[in-house]
Amino acid sequence: MIDERLLPKQTADGTACCDLYCQFFWHIADRDQLTVRQRDQAAGGLLAAVWNFCEETDLNEVPDLTKEEVVSLLGDLAREYSTDLITLSVREDGIGFETMDKRELRY
Repeated sequence: MIDERLLPKQTADGTACCDLYCQFFWHIADRDQLTVRQRDQAAGGLLAAVWNFCEETDLNEVPDLTKEEVVSLLGDLAREYSTDLITLSVREDGIGFETMDKRELRY
């Protein structure tokens, strides 16, 4: 299992923010065939892709995302970094995604 808590992202004035926590799971089909390096490459590639998603996603878009959309997106990334020897996956109960947007409340 991989636990990852990404740094909260917020606007300069603090009126909008998002926070993401995720757990990824792996299943190794044949432990005699998969090397530690291959496992680490798959898991590391997935984590880098998640961090890139968070860095590249404009904070203006985040409040419109639903948890289901985030789970789907993370599931797509997990499948992308899976191989014949290791299957990476995510479950909805392993994702914590919160947003706050009070920009409309500014005076």
